[in-house]
Amino acid sequence: MASKKKYGERVENFSNKAARELLSLIEHKKTNLSLALDVTTKREFLEIADKAGPYICLLKILIKILLNNLKNCEPNTNL
Repeated sequence: MASKKKYGERVENFSNKAARELLSLIEHKKTNLSLALDVTTKREFLEIADKAGPYICLLKILIKILLNNLKNCEPNTNL
């Protein structure tokens, strides 16, 4: 019967820096939950990311959609 390694123990098996950092984050946050966030407004993005952040290890976004909708936003303004 094969023993399961913890995510933190798997880090040593990867040379890819992104994979190592993700596995370390999974171990640290005690979650492997990811979220695909396909929203079109800055407000939606920030609200959902803020609420989900503590519970996820990875946030996937479609940057093209987000960038297209952020063109009219001032860089240092509130929502």
